[in-house]
Amino acid sequence: MLKSFRPRRPSAPLIISVVALFFAFGGASYAAFSVPNNSVGNRQIRNNAVTWQKIAPGTIGSARINQGLVQTRVTGTCTGTNGAIGQITQSGHVVCNASAPQAFGSSSTGTAVTGTAATVASRSLGAGSFFVLGAAYANNSGVGDATLSCTLAVPSGSSQARTITVPAGHQAVLPIDLASTVPTGGATSTLSCTQTGGTVTVDGQINAIETASNS
Repeated sequence: MLKSFRPRRPSAPLIISVVALFFAFGGASYAAFSVPNNSVGNRQIRNNAVTWQKIAPGTIGSARINQGLVQTRVTGTCTGTNGAIGQITQSGHVVCNASAPQAFGSSSTGTAVTGTAATVASRSLGAGSFFVLGAAYANNSGVGDATLSCTLAVPSGSSQARTITVPAGHQAVLPIDLASTVPTGGATSTLSCTQTGGTVTVDGQINAIETASNS
């Protein structure tokens, strides 16, 4: 008759071996999925492993970029007499230069000139100091020589006049330059001409460059 089967109680060495095997595998798994603090450095990160999806938006500032390779955002403005931007540094700061002078110009064509003064060009100017350049381009279509006289003026400022002879059937240019200070409130610079002895039409031109502004 067979004896009844009874499970044998594990021996102490067997229990110790199983426990040791459990900790051996469990310890390896723990080491594989748990990284101690401050243990990962540059050598532990594989090249090209960190992609843009891993970087939180708004977390990279100017302190973390190579400013020799990346232009940072431009900051600052230029105003007043130093109102022109002369340079933008790599860090985004602006270097201000003196503002370029303001320039103005106007012209007209085909103004008939007689013995009575006629305005052949005009230009309004704001308050300030200006170098005004006027030019009268005359065409004498008559049979006799003409004497052309022109005056460049700024009301309440100053004026300059010149005269030339324009031969019959010829053209000539009469340039006039004038430095003038325009009072507060502004004024209109004018180039006016008269002629005698011929049949003259004039193309007029005025250019003005600001040399200083009135406060």
